[in-house]
Amino acid sequence: MSETHKVLITDSLAEQGRLVLESATQIHMDYRPGLKAEEIREIIGGYDALIVRSGTRATADIIEAGSRLKVIGRAGIGVDNIDVDAASKRGIVGVGNIGSVLADRAQGLKMKVVAYDPYLAPESAARVGIELTNLDDLFARADFISVHTPLTTETRGLIGREAFAKMKKGVRIVNCARGGIVDEAALARHLASGHLGGAAVDVYSTEPPAADNPLLTLTGEGARRLLLTPHIAGVTRQSSALLFRSAWQNVERVLARGEPPLHRVY
Repeated sequence: MSETHKVLITDSLAEQGRLVLESATQIHMDYRPGLKAEEIREIIGGYDALIVRSGTRATADIIEAGSRLKVIGRAGIGVDNIDVDAASKRGIVGVGNIGSVLADRAQGLKMKVVAYDPYLAPESAARVGIELTNLDDLFARADFISVHTPLTTETRGLIGREAFAKMKKGVRIVNCARGGIVDEAALARHLASGHLGGAAVDVYSTEPPAADNPLLTLTGEGARRLLLTPHIAGVTRQSSALLFRSAWQNVERVLARGEPPLHRVY
């Protein structure tokens, strides 16, 4: 008889996401949104996988208590609610990072991809054609900079006045990661001065952004170099279903087939 794997889901799913669960085979699903951290710690030892969105924090103590955990699925892009260090030490497979997907698309456009990522092993980067470097070198060389990092004490204000000064004139910035990583006032000033060729932002230091946010009050040529969109893609019905299906199919690849996860599954 085939082994049955147990999966715990601790965040709410749209109806489309629940339909995905009904089609699962060789998987026993426990759908228990709203569990508190201490409740998850008490029961996680009985599960092979954990699937979360943004409501659950997969902390080091939860990961440590999950003695059977083989994979954590994140139905979304950011992983700032998952203790990546603790998961890496355990060898748990993390699912949800969009950076390598972007790298793949950029390479398809004949772009050279240079990255700073303290969690990515050099051999793994080389395997997908990414050159790892330090932040100063990245700032000096890049024509386009896309941010894919959690918001932490270390990354807050990571791209600010000093970082912009190291960048070449005309560089373009994309921040779809977390508000607060890019200093909004400094970004506005460098757009207005023409040092930056453009910027695209859909995350803000406060959401929704305040009326006096420097990006909203930018005028003239600086404003024409800026694209702003609301940070809502992950909360539409369609995206919610797609994100969960991608996370679930990756978890299923690891548990049922012993295959590595894909970064995106449709």
